[in-house]
Amino acid sequence: MRQNIQCTTCMNEIEMSSICPICDAEIEVTFDKNRDWEVVYTTNNVIEAEMFAANIESAEIPVHVMSQIDSSRMFNVGDLAIVKIFVPYQFLIAATRIIKSIEDTEIED
Repeated sequence: MRQNIQCTTCMNEIEMSSICPICDAEIEVTFDKNRDWEVVYTTNNVIEAEMFAANIESAEIPVHVMSQIDSSRMFNVGDLAIVKIFVPYQFLIAATRIIKSIEDTEIED
């Protein structure tokens, strides 16, 4: 799950970024210091979540992985098997960029 914001120039809803991909306007992102941790990514794969978390942490961003997978009942799909990655609100954009760069990287054989 990605965080969306509204471009203040063209008013389109876009993924969190510092430059609008639609109108190329620079977006000033302000942070609410009263907000704590935000979900930067949701998946149902613990290994994927841990991999993303390790990459985010290597950028010196605090990260927390919360697994809601019910291992006692072997539920590992759907809404009963959610893993969330949290980062402090002020690092949300940087963590989103790290995840996006990993997802955009093509694996070559």
